[in-house]
Amino acid sequence: LVGTNAPIYSGGDVRHENKKNNSRTYTPQLMTAHSHLLINNSDTTTNAFCGLGFRAGTGDGSIGFVYTGSTNAADFVINTDGGANGVERLRITSIGDMGINVTPVTNRGPLHVHRVSSNDVHVHLTNTDTGTTQNDGMSLFANSQHGGLWLRENSPMLFATNDTERLRITSAGNLKMPDAAEIQLGNDTQTATGDLR
Repeated sequence: LVGTNAPIYSGGDVRHENKKNNSRTYTPQLMTAHSHLLINNSDTTTNAFCGLGFRAGTGDGSIGFVYTGSTNAADFVINTDGGANGVERLRITSIGDMGINVTPVTNRGPLHVHRVSSNDVHVHLTNTDTGTTQNDGMSLFANSQHGGLWLRENSPMLFATNDTERLRITSAGNLKMPDAAEIQLGNDTQTATGDLR
């Protein structure tokens, strides 16, 4: 226990409890200005850092902040072991962009996902109804040859603009558009009247 001797605490090895100003309600600025635990590195050299390290068995990891050389700008990073005693896996930049397995985070944000292999990179989406296996839900995927959307459910794929459905691919592979919708291929414009096969 740090800072308190009551109540008796048996839920872990270390506890810090701050009894001061319990009436404070959360804002990002207030939490940053009045942290319960502050780890500080006042060095303003680019890539100066402060962090917390972890070890489980022989696996190491760390979390912390890396100063980017600009006033009020530091990136949050998570590192795992990866067989190298420290491999960066996630970075949230000071402007809110996130990179997974990629440093530096590119300007294609706010989310950049990289796979550290030549296999497909996937962003896989599931919920309670679809199930959670690799054969459930839908993926956005890419590799050096192609990319696309892959819906694994027996359901239609919908496309919309201006908050209105414009195109539907049924689970049977039929392409549907609203009646009277125009299809333009090159200089030829046709009016949709039913399924396109």
